[in-house]
Amino acid sequence: MMAEASLPSCGPESLTHLLLRIRPSSGASVTGTTGALRLESNLPHLVTVSTGLDFGINIFTLKEGMTRFGLADCEDEPQDVELEGSGIDPEHCIAEHVIEMDDTLQQLAEVVYLHPIGDCYVNTTLVEDSVKLKQGDVVQLGEDILLRFNHPTAALRMKQLGLELPLQPAVLHSAAQRRQLEERSKARQLAADRQREQAEALKESQKNEEARAMAELREVLEQETRKREEWEELHRIQREAEMAEQERLLQEQRDDLERQRLNADEIRRAAEEAQREVELERERAAAQRAEAAEIARQRDEELEKNRKEQEEIRMHHMRLASIDEARRKAESRKAELEARHAADASRKASGGMYMNRLIILHERFEPCHAHFKSMFILLVSSGVKPDQNGCFVNVV
Repeated sequence: MMAEASLPSCGPESLTHLLLRIRPSSGASVTGTTGALRLESNLPHLVTVSTGLDFGINIFTLKEGMTRFGLADCEDEPQDVELEGSGIDPEHCIAEHVIEMDDTLQQLAEVVYLHPIGDCYVNTTLVEDSVKLKQGDVVQLGEDILLRFNHPTAALRMKQLGLELPLQPAVLHSAAQRRQLEERSKARQLAADRQREQAEALKESQKNEEARAMAELREVLEQETRKREEWEELHRIQREAEMAEQERLLQEQRDDLERQRLNADEIRRAAEEAQREVELERERAAAQRAEAAEIARQRDEELEKNRKEQEEIRMHHMRLASIDEARRKAESRKAELEARHAADASRKASGGMYMNRLIILHERFEPCHAHFKSMFILLVSSGVKPDQNGCFVNVV
């Protein structure tokens, strides 16, 4: 974060033999000829202003972000630029390099803010709040470090716009200002001592308060321990009593279960006996059903046999009735034919042989069905005569 070029104390005639130390990452460069030396940097930077017998020149480049200035032995946070001098605090100030809108140039530009922590003067004015540095501002840190702020980009733009480059006098404070600064430093030191004493007293008070609180806490813990022990003893007694009561109840339950088991055995035996009786009853009922079924079967067979016999008798009676009916019809027809033949006897006296044959045919067809008999009688009565063998020929 710092580009440093140190010039040892010497005259102008030996400038070509100066020893320069510049970090490569600082953005600074050295140009020059015999008898002249030019240090350049494109980044905003602070350049030490030689005063008194100190001819050394340092260039502190300010890259984007924070650049911390302070003592080398700062314990809180490492410093980017380590300073040595009267009135320098461990954390003295912070230079913040940001990019924002520049009111003068009316465009985005690189801007550097100085955030004071210790005593910082800008153009001989003590600053207590953050301040934006401008090209040519003179910054004093502590009592004897005097720096000039250079902003190459802003300076170039101001030249292009025709603006004047301000140049502040590089002077340290007067003796009165130094005395005032020393008094302020002593006052700060006294305030810091008082704060330290108060902090030590507060720490001692806190330590005593913590010791008292620890003692009270130990007493409370001892009381809680005793209470817990008493509670555990009471709980143990209650637990033992509950366990004894539970054991008694379990024994009673076991006795009840044993009695129930005996009763269950008796009930099971009675149930088995009843089951056997039921099985016997079922067997007897099955035997009775089988016997009843056999009796019913025999009765059905007897009824079927009687039915068949009655059917045969009915059929026999029907056949007999049919035969009687046929006989009666034949006799009636015979009587009718005989009456008709007797009436025609006188008309057919010459047909005696014919009647004999008719009688013969009638006797021949007597066993035949009445239908055939009726046909025969109808043919004869119609004048159709059989041949000599008793047959009807060519009957349509």
